[in-house]
Amino acid sequence: MDEMPGMRFGHAGTIVEGKDDTTADKIERMRAAGIAVAERIEEIPALIKERILATRGH
Repeated sequence: MDEMPGMRFGHAGTIVEGKDDTTADKIERMRAAGIAVAERIEEIPALIKERILATRGH
């Protein structure tokens, strides 16, 4: 990070594949790939529960 002044990395704001797009674009690509994306921290427990149940076949 110190070698890249002005760059900020964090969650969906991270540069992905060198593309200059929005966080919303990155979130949409992650969801299209089947990745669960929480937009609020409060959503994480429900997303985890959903994934656990899905792996158990429920």
